[in-house]
Amino acid sequence: MEVIVLGNSASYPVPDNPCAGYLIRNGQDTIMLDIGNGVVGNLFRYIEPAKLKALVISHMHTDHYLDIYSLRLHLSFDAKKQGLPLYTPAGAFEKIEAILSPDWQQKVAQVFDFRDIEVGSIDVDSFKVSFATAKHSVDAYSISISSEGKKITYTGDTAYNQELIDHAKDSDLLISEATLVEPIEGIDHLLPENAAEIAKLAGVKQLMLTHIWPAFDKQASLQRAKVMFENVVLAQTNKVYQI
Repeated sequence: MEVIVLGNSASYPVPDNPCAGYLIRNGQDTIMLDIGNGVVGNLFRYIEPAKLKALVISHMHTDHYLDIYSLRLHLSFDAKKQGLPLYTPAGAFEKIEAILSPDWQQKVAQVFDFRDIEVGSIDVDSFKVSFATAKHSVDAYSISISSEGKKITYTGDTAYNQELIDHAKDSDLLISEATLVEPIEGIDHLLPENAAEIAKLAGVKQLMLTHIWPAFDKQASLQRAKVMFENVVLAQTNKVYQI
């Protein structure tokens, strides 16, 4: 499998780095995880979006779903694609349509086949996709994708929790948010040390740190994680990772 980082900035995009978006590719099958601010521009570098097998949105914060509107325009007018499977937390359609006119609400419902995420596993072509509940301020999920003996787990946004450790067990790659540099009461995000501990306890082969707050020193976050778990890399936008 391949992982392509389309963007990894936390909360807001910065020059050359959109918000959250990841392509998982296995031969001709490609699935997309999250579609944050600005990632659609990079998506075109790697695939005609109409050829995606599915899009999964981990939770409904704007830095993880806002480019859904850009994708909808392309699929409606250029690709003329309907029924792209879109896995989201329950209630996502109502949230997405809230800013649209009735005509555009109807078009969104045509372009995307909305499917509520449920804890458990589903098959998407050559991928087995599983979901576990994350610990965040809104309904959120971590996502594991397996194919041909390889497993990738994406934390989405979350605080430390045992469900994530269990879900990530024996992953070849754990793509983990590492938003914070110190705990903030009431803010459900991970420190680099938290991500490293999860990777170690889950027995993963490699840890990728992502979703680091733009003002923070990424190299410092990397070094903090390496104290506990040696095989750590920083997510780099527009880099293809072989798994």
